[in-house]
Amino acid sequence: MSPVEREKRRLEVSTLLLDRTPIGRIAVVLGVSRQTVSADVKVIRGEWGKDRREAYAQYAAEDLARLAALEKALWRAAMQGQCQAVDRCLAILAQRSRLLGLDAPARSTVTVLTEDVVDAEIKRLEAELAERRRP
Repeated sequence: MSPVEREKRRLEVSTLLLDRTPIGRIAVVLGVSRQTVSADVKVIRGEWGKDRREAYAQYAAEDLARLAALEKALWRAAMQGQCQAVDRCLAILAQRSRLLGLDAPARSTVTVLTEDVVDAEIKRLEAELAERRRP
């Protein structure tokens, strides 16, 4: 099958996918195996994911530019102490942080030490010491 024919089939598969047609039915409609349709679906979803990431990056860049323009327009008034401008600038900074993911909570790991854990570690260390003392 030529690359053009394969792309044409994938276009048909994507149209049927968007119509929520099951993979088995797509295979019957297009006269190909389920494996072929499954492989096409994997490629199509990968392309959709790439398109989504690119669109997100573009929208984020546009939003960052808008926020920068708003901040620039308000900055002088905020620095002169105009409370409403200060509040708007702080809101812009918060929105930028959210957009860039800077406000994400920090992950932390908590280790709980129970008596059993401490006792097991003491026994392990005692055994290690005893082993070192042996000639």
